[in-house]
Amino acid sequence: MKATNTNQEDKEMAQYILKVLAFRKITLMSWGFNSPKVITDGLQFEVNGFKHYGFVKVTYQHGLDLFKICLLSNEMEVVKEINEIYFDQLTDIIDEHVELVKNYDERVRLAYSESKTHSNDSCIQINLN
Repeated sequence: MKATNTNQEDKEMAQYILKVLAFRKITLMSWGFNSPKVITDGLQFEVNGFKHYGFVKVTYQHGLDLFKICLLSNEMEVVKEINEIYFDQLTDIIDEHVELVKNYDERVRLAYSESKTHSNDSCIQINLN
């Protein structure tokens, strides 16, 4: 995980956020999650979902003990901000804004039709160092 102009507390917060999100790895990977980066008070990563593609920033809101989710375009412009999120809501709220659509199962089948080949032997591991 990359870090720029951050301190140890930022790295620990990014690791904590990633640990919360990685608890549901299948959901995390369905977003096209990649390029995690330590930022001040949190974690930024790139996504390629059905609803949003670009970047997601998750930052800790000091004093509230809550989080803020910020969806960013590929040009790093703010698309949407969601404030005052509890840690156990992070994955669901990001999924709702990045990937989940009404006809999700159908969209997945179309995107990953059986004519495409996929390896069942792949293993996804996220390195926090």
